[in-house]
Amino acid sequence: MKSTLIAQSHVAKLKSGTPAVVLLLRPEHHTLQVEPGIPSFFDERIAHTIYEGIADENVVTDFFDALRHRTNFTLQIEALQQMARDEELSEWLAVPRIMPELSTSKVLLFEMVDARSTDQFLQLYPYHTNTFALRLCQTWLHQAFFGHCYPADLRKDSITVRKDSRLSFGDCDLTTLPRRAKTNLWSYLTAVASDNPDKAAMHLLSEMSHLSDKQVDPERFRSSFRQAASFGALEPVLGTNSNALAHLVFQHWKTALENGYRPQPHLLSFYRGFFALARVAARLSPARDSLREGLEQLRIARTLKQVRDLGDWSYWFDNVDKFANAFARLPKAVDEALTHVSEAPQDNMVLSRLQPSEPKRPAYSGNVVVAFILAVTALLAQFPGVGRWPAKLAAIALMLAGLFLLRQVKT
Repeated sequence: MKSTLIAQSHVAKLKSGTPAVVLLLRPEHHTLQVEPGIPSFFDERIAHTIYEGIADENVVTDFFDALRHRTNFTLQIEALQQMARDEELSEWLAVPRIMPELSTSKVLLFEMVDARSTDQFLQLYPYHTNTFALRLCQTWLHQAFFGHCYPADLRKDSITVRKDSRLSFGDCDLTTLPRRAKTNLWSYLTAVASDNPDKAAMHLLSEMSHLSDKQVDPERFRSSFRQAASFGALEPVLGTNSNALAHLVFQHWKTALENGYRPQPHLLSFYRGFFALARVAARLSPARDSLREGLEQLRIARTLKQVRDLGDWSYWFDNVDKFANAFARLPKAVDEALTHVSEAPQDNMVLSRLQPSEPKRPAYSGNVVVAFILAVTALLAQFPGVGRWPAKLAAIALMLAGLFLLRQVKT
């Protein structure tokens, strides 16, 4: 059915009559499953001859980590099973049904579905190219920041479209970001899209390490991070729009490297996936910044979901125990936060100077809100129709009061 440098695909049929696809790993990749680190057959001297800085940027390590994900089907099964849990949360995601009981680390079997390749879909619906690029970016960003895993080496021929217009990612390196990295990188991208370079730099540098032997001039770094420089390196791939999101992300990465910062391993994987997505989107819709539009669509969708959740009483009642537990730990959290602020190290001058400042609020606002919430709680508890909910309502109100008090302490 298909043959690549890593595996062969064969059509099969189960005893039940269900059509399936069998993926067989090529034997030359079997050693990658038992030999950790950089394989012995790889000659680093040749790589250094081609590009002497390759070791400093952990490119070789990242390459073989990605190759191991691709050539160990057990890891792929785990990633696909985790991604399947995201189908209900993502409007456009579809995940192939894997049969782990018939699979091994070298043989992967999954159910065949009726789906079209990207080229076949766009030939049938040529006027949907811009919409397709937008949905692709939105789906990838959702998986990277709010899903269990995302494709880090996306290619156009690895995307299929099902009859219900949902997208599947096949033959990809599926990886995930740590929870803290998801928060930082999401804040970084939204800051870039909203033209807030100081906040963007603060969140990006949180996912990088700095070389101890290289000094950083904070003002020079800030100036370089804000300024638009030459984007000639990416123009053949991403077009000439120097204000496109992918161009800005590339320039920020370049500025950080020039100032002695190095990305952590998970950030390298994220960059691979992000720029691979940018390349596919630019080829599909060269006249538009689909990444920026997809980011904005996702941000709006997440905001609306949070508003709907907050407006649903069942959300509060179902999570009241968590809120009450959080409120019980509030005094300790406030004490630790104040101690952390008073003892915060000042060695990273770039991060400290890039810390965005917020306008101070009136000192009485928090007290008024707290008093109002407590008064409403006491009033609601007096109504006979409230039934068995007074305790939970009181816990919710006290939780909100504690949050406002914490905010008041910070201001």
